[in-house]
Amino acid sequence: MKDKRNILIVALLISILAMSIGYAALAQQLVVKGTANAVANWNVKITDITPRALTGANLKEGTPTFNNTSANFEVDLEYPGANATFDITIENAGRVDAILDSITGIAEANAESPEYIKYSISGINEKDSLDADSKVIATVTVIWEDDGQLIPETSVSKTATINLNYIQAE
Repeated sequence: MKDKRNILIVALLISILAMSIGYAALAQQLVVKGTANAVANWNVKITDITPRALTGANLKEGTPTFNNTSANFEVDLEYPGANATFDITIENAGRVDAILDSITGIAEANAESPEYIKYSISGINEKDSLDADSKVIATVTVIWEDDGQLIPETSVSKTATINLNYIQAE
């Protein structure tokens, strides 16, 4: 009986070994490799600033200027009612659609003294989309409001920093 049991154990071990070798011979490992690169190109920028209208206003020499992230102008307003208007080209040269999340700086600048010099922006609004490979023109105006104020005896100035905050569209 002991011999039968030993033979049975040996036969069982041989069959397990044979099945393992058979499985190894018939099994094949499959490998899938991949590489993904995030190459989205975020490139919302200012590409031009052009004076559109100058009424009773003179540009300071060397302005307007711009680079990818800012546009600058300096203008002398000569009398009440004088104004200057500039077209600013904003381009989405990237591959990601953008949304104008917020426009800041106008209310803050207009609250500063002298109150009769006012800035405004048109042509764009918060939540406007700017699709990839497209442009939009924002128009910035500065005016010396004719509100009956006496003309100041000395030169006064008012600086505004208007921020156009673009974010990725959903």
